[in-house]
Amino acid sequence: MADPRIETIRRCARCHQHGVTCVDATRFLLQGIIPSGTTYQHACGACGYRFKTESPWRTVVSLLMAAIPFALFVLMVVVAIPYVVDPDLPHQRAGQNTIWIFAGIAALFLLLSLGVMGSSAWRTIQLYRNPAVGRASDQGSPK
Repeated sequence: MADPRIETIRRCARCHQHGVTCVDATRFLLQGIIPSGTTYQHACGACGYRFKTESPWRTVVSLLMAAIPFALFVLMVVVAIPYVVDPDLPHQRAGQNTIWIFAGIAALFLLLSLGVMGSSAWRTIQLYRNPAVGRASDQGSPK
């Protein structure tokens, strides 16, 4: 079963030529068993512009993986709230030392999650910036 995205010719977003082809496709597996999608490396034959896209399944898996650090961020915020808003002074003093550590780790989890989501979003945007114009197998056939 051939992957249609490998054979697709795209229009370059930079030079607007119809010469963008897929130069590499990498299939990923989780634990060597579960398919987790494909990433595609595209290159323009005219200007050399290169970009990556990913299969819809790869996008879903990436967003599911981004949900893990985001859930940890939410959990850390929920755990830290009593230390921040509780009016009991001894309780606040005990939390003063650890709240910055919590905030730093929570920020790292949030940045990690946003980075993974941003990467998947940018690869999806690249599909629309470089639209498909045909297939490589159609180029040589008479019309």
